[in-house]
Amino acid sequence: MQSEVRLAIDDLRDVVDAMASFDGNLATMLGELRPQLERRLALVGVSLDWSVDELPAPEDFSPARVQHLRRLLLEGATNIARHARAQRAELSARVHDGAIEVRLRDDGIGIDRPDQSPVGTPGNGLRNMRWRAQALGADIQFHGSPGTTMTLRLPLARG
Repeated sequence: MQSEVRLAIDDLRDVVDAMASFDGNLATMLGELRPQLERRLALVGVSLDWSVDELPAPEDFSPARVQHLRRLLLEGATNIARHARAQRAELSARVHDGAIEVRLRDDGIGIDRPDQSPVGTPGNGLRNMRWRAQALGADIQFHGSPGTTMTLRLPLARG
């Protein structure tokens, strides 16, 4: 119950943070999100490793798209906290092959079938993450066992 309250408070913080204007710097936006991700994971004893390169802004990166990216990553951290039984997680972001590639991985139990929810858990988390990726104009992939890796590819030029 206490961890659920803390997650709700983090969600409220995210709404307030999302009202801040986006200056086009994705690395800065991710850096501002980092404390929330760390808190969410620390509630269950998961440490977060961080590796974010300098990142250009994709074309037409609106406040709504920024919010989708923030919520997608928070959902990923929530999935790790609730389901993964992990000890470590890693978020990395870099430019690769004409896209910004954001990876969130953990060393937990993994996903039995990436097209389904994590092992033993019903829910909407992965479905919501796929929907947000589509709203971003991004491709999202999940790979599991051991651990789970979410890879989000956000094209630098739409087309």
